[in-house]
Amino acid sequence: MNGHAPVQNHGLPMKSEFDDTAADVGLRGRITDFTFANFTCTQSTGAVVIMLSETPHQFHGLQTIGVIIFIFNIVVFLCFCAVMLTRFILHPHMLKKSVTTPPECFFIGSFWLSMATVIMSMQQFGVPHTGFWVVVAIRVLFWMYAAVTLIYATAMFTMLYLKSILTPSQIQPAMFISVYNTMLTGTIAAFIARSQPPAARLPIIVAGVAYQGLGCAQYLPPSYDYFARCHPLMGRMVTVCRLVGDSLLFTFRLLPNCLLVTPDSIPENWSPLSRQPTHEL
Repeated sequence: MNGHAPVQNHGLPMKSEFDDTAADVGLRGRITDFTFANFTCTQSTGAVVIMLSETPHQFHGLQTIGVIIFIFNIVVFLCFCAVMLTRFILHPHMLKKSVTTPPECFFIGSFWLSMATVIMSMQQFGVPHTGFWVVVAIRVLFWMYAAVTLIYATAMFTMLYLKSILTPSQIQPAMFISVYNTMLTGTIAAFIARSQPPAARLPIIVAGVAYQGLGCAQYLPPSYDYFARCHPLMGRMVTVCRLVGDSLLFTFRLLPNCLLVTPDSIPENWSPLSRQPTHEL
């Protein structure tokens, strides 16, 4: 006997029973759980930057806050891109899985929405504090964004229907985030058109209106399916608001801005009708 009373557990589990196996997972294993859904963070943070830039009562402190959040959002976005690239390098099979397996494939649109907020934030906070090169860079990014998102949305829906991942009755509004980022091209056009040179302004406005119309048209077929065939279930009926609200919201955002810049954006003799004498029209 050493004079010490034996330790009593009093019915409590031993320490070993609390051991978490997740503690043994290394960084390489944790990267596999990093998906495109994480880009909703940069998407929402970019929306905060745009909200600050659109606040009616502007002051120097608000501009400073907006610039700080803008830079922070870019840093986080680049870090997320680096982690996703590392994930695909370490686990090459994850690349195909991420673009073909729901629900992660639906959240690829969050990556493009984050890119859209970065472009609009560059317009709001980059152009006033830098040179003309930012205007050119924004124009290049706009056309790259317009082309890539159109290809992505077309390929995504083609893949979903050809591979029969979902039946028509299983289609949910979350899928249409792929169209949502394409439609956001019109919103970007509304933000950047005014600072662009007149020769480049009109094509941006026309592309913005066209992409906005594409987004609205894509929302019509599922809306008919929901209301005519009583889809989706009542518990998910609230998600139908996304189909109607998003398209109308960005339509009203696009048209007033385009109307403000259109008179100065249309060059002379841009249309065959403008070259005809007035009495012949």
